[in-house]
Amino acid sequence: MMKDKKMKKSLLSTALPIALIFLILFVVANFLDSGLEGTDDRAADLALRMNPDYRPWFESVWEPGDDRTEKLLFGLQAVTGVGLAAYFFIRLKAG
Repeated sequence: MMKDKKMKKSLLSTALPIALIFLILFVVANFLDSGLEGTDDRAADLALRMNPDYRPWFESVWEPGDDRTEKLLFGLQAVTGVGLAAYFFIRLKAG
């Protein structure tokens, strides 16, 4: 019986943050139009303004089809990074 409670608590403590992460990603991707522009886009624009003959060294292998996909991927990267950092800090504190 005690093992079942621990298992439920462990499952809940894992599933709840994951569900919350997906909910946040869904809200950000669908309802927030932040109008953010990546630094790579800004750098390319600046390079073209400074030197109209500028040609990039290479092209992207793959670009997301639309803004929504790009936002989701960026959000996923951010959440993954925060999750990994939190995991390692918790493990470090636990000893």
